[in-house]
This record gives sequence, structure tokens and C-alpha cells, in this order.
Amino acid sequence: MADAPPSTPVAQVATQAGKPPAPAAASGFVGHAALVSALTLVSRVTGLLRDAALASGLGRGPVADAFIFGFQVPNLFRRLFGEGAFSAAFIPAYTRLVRDDPVLARRFASLCLGLLIVVLGAITLLGEALLAAMVAHFPWTQDTALALRLTMIMLPYMPMICLVAILGAMLQVHGRFGSPAAAPILLNLIMIAAILLATRGELSDDQLRHAVRIVAWSVVAAGAAQVIWQTLAVLRVESFTAQLAGTGPAVRSMLRVFVPVVLGLAVFQINTFFDNVLAMALSPKDGQATLHLLGLSLPRPLEKGSVVALAFAQRLYEFPLGIFGIAIATAIFPALAQAAPAGKAGRPSAASQADEADETDSRHLERFAQVLRHGLRLSVFIGLPASVGLILVRVPLARVVFERQAFTLQDSLAVATILAGYA
Repeated sequence: MADAPPSTPVAQVATQAGKPPAPAAASGFVGHAALVSALTLVSRVTGLLRDAALASGLGRGPVADAFIFGFQVPNLFRRLFGEGAFSAAFIPAYTRLVRDDPVLARRFASLCLGLLIVVLGAITLLGEALLAAMVAHFPWTQDTALALRLTMIMLPYMPMICLVAILGAMLQVHGRFGSPAAAPILLNLIMIAAILLATRGELSDDQLRHAVRIVAWSVVAAGAAQVIWQTLAVLRVESFTAQLAGTGPAVRSMLRVFVPVVLGLAVFQINTFFDNVLAMALSPKDGQATLHLLGLSLPRPLEKGSVVALAFAQRLYEFPLGIFGIAIATAIFPALAQAAPAGKAGRPSAASQADEADETDSRHLERFAQVLRHGLRLSVFIGLPASVGLILVRVPLARVVFERQAFTLQDSLAVATILAGYA
């Protein structure tokens, strides 16, 4: 896939060290947004094909619920630490360093990647140990035990995809938007191939459980492929180093942004994750329609396949969101970081120089506001019609995408009902 040309303002820093680039124009990110939108469209289409293959091969039942649940655990961390808070804190700090001190920027990026690998690697090992203990020492139903085992298989995907997200953030700062936007296509294509190979023909319950394990392992293989893809792309514009001197202030600045952002994101992402936990807990397991809670026996309020219905409805509303909204956000964030004033830290003390710095900050603020207004107008112009359109076509859309073989009309109607609420 073609990347943005290296003549973009931030990319020029790599070859013009010590020469601050000219700030981006208010509409300078629109070309990047178009590139990201085009590649994200391909990614979302292949994502829909992936989910359609899942629906066709696994249906809407406990095995599909178990897979969706296990797949969403590493994706929770991706949204918090990869594409979410860590990227939001990393991009402004890295952008400033690339502009002002490319050598220190290289050290800062190397340290951040190292910290990410160590921290998320430790979380993965602890998670595997905890899940293994849960499977071994608690009397789970067969369906719940399958969900836990699939989570164990796919948990290593979590540090891989977070690493992919940070490498993608580095590429965005250097004006390279193609490779990060294209990386999810690898995941979708590898998973589609695994689903088609593993779910051929009529499958018994045992065969279906074996097939879903093959699909789970394909997620890990896709994560490794994405890491290699992004690393090769990053090495074209940046290198890594073991020299980390002088990175302390930049890391502290990044953490001051990271902590409040991750707390804010956690409210939404953990809430979404617990939607799926509740759907998993309150739907029938192994034919058991009764829920035993605090000594009471209650009918389970949800029907089987509720986790699948939630996930597929999310996929449909994320289609326009991913193509347009996230594409705009991805392209505008480096432009905003570049336009933002540097602040008063490190300014010269002479009055004339201070006045000149204040005037520069004023120009930066004006450009920042211009870029932000442009992005908001684009978001509203695209978002409102997309929301109305999803509500109007929710039933035919769910049927066209998912309804075949093991996925029935009733399953499509369940997805459409949830989609209306999301839209």
C-alpha cells in the first residue's frame, strides 16, 4: 500500500534535523484522512467478511459466544493501551521531539516500546497463570470452560496488537498513514482463511469446538504477522537504540497525559467489556436455562448467542465509525499535536524573546483551533447521516451480512434490534 509522500511537514524532520517544519494547514490532514479512509474501508469490508464467515461457520450459539468473549479480552487492552491512552499520550510527545531533537525522539520511542513489551508481557504471563488456575480449580460448565481456554490461546495477541498500535503511531507522526491503516487487513484475511478451512462441511459439537480452537490460533499468527509488517514499515523512517539518556522528562510528560486518559477510556471500554461478561453469564449454558444466584433459582434473562449478537451489532455500527470518524481522528491528531503551542517551559528570559514566543504561541493556537473546527465539521457532516442510515436499514443490513447457513433470520433480527440502540 502506498504511504503518504515523505514531503509532509513532519516527515521532513527526518532529513532536516534542527530545522523546524512549517506547521500544517488547517486542511492539510484531509489528504491523509482520505488515504486512511480508503484503507480503513478495505479493512472494514474484510472485517465484515470475517464476521460473516464466523456467523456462517459457527452460527449464533455457545461456541461462537466463547470465541467472541475470548477475542474481546486482548482487544480491551488494545483499545486502552494501544490505540487508546498510550497512543494519545505518545503522539504529542514524540511529535515535539521529532521536530526539536530527532536523536532524543529515537531514544524516547525505543524506551516506550521497551516499556510496553515488558509491562504487557508481564500482564500476559499473569493473565495466563490466572486463567489456568481458574480452569483447573473451578467447576465451570463446558461452554464457560471453552471461553476461558480460548482466552488463554488468544491472550498473547494482546501485547502484539498494542505494539502494532504504537508502531503505527510512530508512522503517523512521520506522515506515513498507509501501513498502519492496512495492518488490520492482515488479521482479517488470515482469520477468514482459518475459518473457511476449519469449518468446512457439517460439523458435530466436538468438531466445532476443535475448529474454533484453530480459529483462535490464527488470531495469534495474525498478530505476529502484523508486528512484522509494522516493524518493517517503521524501520524505513526511524531506527531504534539502546541509548536512553535524556528521555526522563519526555516520559514523565507522557505519563502525565497517559494516566487521566486511560482512566477516562477505561470507563467506556470496561463498561463495554462487562456488557459481554453479563451477556455471557446471563445466557443459557449447556442447555441450563436456570441461573443460581445467592441461593435463588432464576430463569436466565437472555437467550443463547447474546454475546455474538452484541459483537456483530458493534461491528455494523463501527463500520461507518471506522471508515470516517476514526480516519479523521487518526489523521487530525498529528496535525493538532504539531499545531499546539509548545508552552512556556524552556523559553528565553529576555523580554523581547518572550514576546516573540508569545506571538508564536498565539499563531499556533489559531492554527490549532482552525484544524479542530475543520475536523469537527467533517465529523458532524458524516456522522449524523450515518447514524440515521443505520437505523433505517438495520434489518436488511444484518440479513445481507450475516444470514446464511448456521445464522438464521431470528439471529439477524436480534442483531438488528441491538444495532438500532447503538446507532
